[in-house]
Amino acid sequence: MTTPILFAPFTEYHVDLSAADSTLNIPLKDLILTYQRASASALRISIAPKNTAAPVLVDLRRTTIYDGSTIETQTLNGSSISASIAIDGTMYTNSQETHNMCIRQQDPVTKLWSMCEINSFLSAGGARCSIRIQWRGSGGASTTGSTPRRRCNHTDTI
Repeated sequence: MTTPILFAPFTEYHVDLSAADSTLNIPLKDLILTYQRASASALRISIAPKNTAAPVLVDLRRTTIYDGSTIETQTLNGSSISASIAIDGTMYTNSQETHNMCIRQQDPVTKLWSMCEINSFLSAGGARCSIRIQWRGSGGASTTGSTPRRRCNHTDTI
């Protein structure tokens, strides 16, 4: 499929967010994904529109596995994002949590959909943060989100 908006197949960030007040802002088309240090052992993850005057329609699915026994999920289905919202208030930073998200967003102007998958793994109190973003579809012809796309697989690893 040829699309009018081309993204790199994936982007990786390897950063140190262990210092107080550390923040990483990642552009995701019409959204900003933010990883922010919350404590010596946790980060906070949020999303916001790039332009608060243009809310972004979002479908989001988050799956987190903590210490091999606790599974946490979050779903946003057709949510209008007009300000910063918390996606995960506590993501632990000492190798005890894996974090996966699929975010599908609708361009506020063209009404076309784009989708990406984000995998995060944090270690050493946030000194070793690896975040991988893989675009699954972008700028498709559908305004309803019904164009067939590759399935979002939460078993991918970094």
